Amino acid sequence: MLCIALCLATLMQAQTVIDLKDGAIRAKTTEDYKEELGIKARAKADSLAYVDHMRRALNALHEDSLDKAALLLQKALKTRPEAPGNYLVHEKLGEIRLAQGRYREAVDHFAETLKQKPDSPNARYGRAVCYYETGSLKAAEDDCNALVDEEKATTPLGRQYRFLRAAIHTKNKYPEKARQDLEDILRADPDNQSAILLLAGILEETGQPKKALEQLNLFVDSHPQNTDGLAARAALLNRMEQYYLAEADYDTLIRLQADNPSLYILRARVKLKLNKREAAQTDLEKAVKLGVPRGEITALLREARK
Repeated sequence: MLCIALCLATLMQAQTVIDLKDGAIRAKTTEDYKEELGIKARAKADSLAYVDHMRRALNALHEDSLDKAALLLQKALKTRPEAPGNYLVHEKLGEIRLAQGRYREAVDHFAETLKQKPDSPNARYGRAVCYYETGSLKAAEDDCNALVDEEKATTPLGRQYRFLRAAIHTKNKYPEKARQDLEDILRADPDNQSAILLLAGILEETGQPKKALEQLNLFVDSHPQNTDGLAARAALLNRMEQYYLAEADYDTLIRLQADNPSLYILRARVKLKLNKREAAQTDLEKAVKLGVPRGEITALLREARK
C-alpha cells in the first residue's frame, strides 16, 4: 500500500499545479507543459551561452585581449548570475582590472569572490595589491596578515605575501616591521633579489647607509649584470657623495642599457659634481638625441656650459 501511495503522490505532483492566487490544486494544462518546457529550454540555452562566453574569454586572455576577455566574462555573469562558479569569474575579472590599473573595479570583483569563497588566496592577494596601490594601507595590511598566517616564509607564496607586506610597512613608515619580513624571506631564500634590494633601502632609511652599501656590494658582486642592483648602488653612492664610484656604476649601466636616456642624465649629474662639465654636456646631448625634451634639462645644460 505504501508503494502505491508513493507512486500516486509522485504522479499527482507531476500532473497538477497549485494556483498561487487562491491556493487551489488543478490539473496541468497543455499551456503549463509548454511553459515548463520553455523554461527548461531557456535554462539549457543559458548554460550553453555561459560556457561559450567563458571559452571565448579564456581564448581572449591567451591572446592578451584583456578588454575583450572582460566583456565576455561580464556577459557570462549576466547570462547565469547564480552560477555556482561565478566566484572564479569575478576573480578573473579582478585580475584583469588589476592588470589594467583599474584598482577600484578590481577590489569590487575580488570582494565578490571573497564573499562567495573567503579562503581564496588569489583574490585576497589581488585585493591587497589594489589597496596598496590606492593608498588604503591598513586594508592592504589586514589582507596580507591573513595570507601570511596561512603561508610560511619557506614557501614561494609565503615569501610573496611577506614581500608585499614589507612594501606596505615601508610605505607606511614602519621600517623595522618591513625589515623583519624581509629578513624572514632571506632566511628562507638568501638570494631573493627583490628582498635584498628593498632591505638595502630600509637600512639606509634607518640611518645605516654603510650597511646598505655592504648589502648592495654583495648583491652586485653576485649579480654583476643586474641593472636594478647597479642602479640602487649608484644612487646610494651618489647620496653618500662617493661620486667617482657612482660614476663607475653608471658607466657599467650605460654599457648594459645604451638606449636608456635617464642613465645619461644621472651620469651627467654625477660628472657635474666632479666638475667634468664637458663630459656632462656630452651625456646631456646624448639624452636629447634619445628623446628627452631639451626643455626638461635646460638647467643642467646651462650648468654644464659654465
